[in-house]
Amino acid sequence: MEIKIVIPSHKRSDRVKTAAIVPNAIICVPKSQEAEYRRHNPENEILSHPDEIVGLAPKRNWICQNLGDVMMLDDDLTRFSRLYLEANSLQCSRGTPEETASIIEQTAYMAKQLGAFVFGFSSVADARNFKPQRPFRFSGYCNGSSFGLLKGSQVYFHKEAIAVEDYFASLINAYYHRYAFFDLRFGFVQQKTFKNLGGQAEFRSTKSEEQDYKFLRQMFGDVVQQRPPVKRGKPSHEYQRVIRLPF
Repeated sequence: MEIKIVIPSHKRSDRVKTAAIVPNAIICVPKSQEAEYRRHNPENEILSHPDEIVGLAPKRNWICQNLGDVMMLDDDLTRFSRLYLEANSLQCSRGTPEETASIIEQTAYMAKQLGAFVFGFSSVADARNFKPQRPFRFSGYCNGSSFGLLKGSQVYFHKEAIAVEDYFASLINAYYHRYAFFDLRFGFVQQKTFKNLGGQAEFRSTKSEEQDYKFLRQMFGDVVQQRPPVKRGKPSHEYQRVIRLPF
């Protein structure tokens, strides 16, 4: 099936790393930044939206409304990895650009056949988290770094969810549609997004994280909880969250 691969971007015209790992991706930017993005990314289609659309949530809504079936990728992704070990290999392999595009298309097709609207991959591209007996997941959180959405759903991105628009959309999807489709055999590796200038970092702060957490709790209640410490890392701030769906 045909699916548009779109990279929402903002003030990172010379740092769209994702374009190197996915062929023919569309870079979506504000109209006022279009010329600069064209200059730095001559091989990619540049799609501009009105400058009045500010913030990632409104940008995502605009993309979905205008392009239909989409996979939205952050602009700071550096690799697409297989999280399972292939025969006679001790390391996870990196997908080629062509393989990456093909797997995205296949995952979208499987989601459509299942009747799911939201689809994606592993939220953490770490082979140590991969469980061979559970290669797929059918509910929960879809990381905004690789958020797939098929047309016809009731999913949308709320403008008050400043840096948690992916959490909001995942929860709205659970409310209306109950399930999604995630192929956990694969995942994208992301640059240190919190320290990367431009993009969502321009709007994110400790204060906005607190507001986001309280907003999600107000909208969805106890299914949104503070993230507990894990073996391989601790929360970077007290407002990091997890989703605990009752089904």
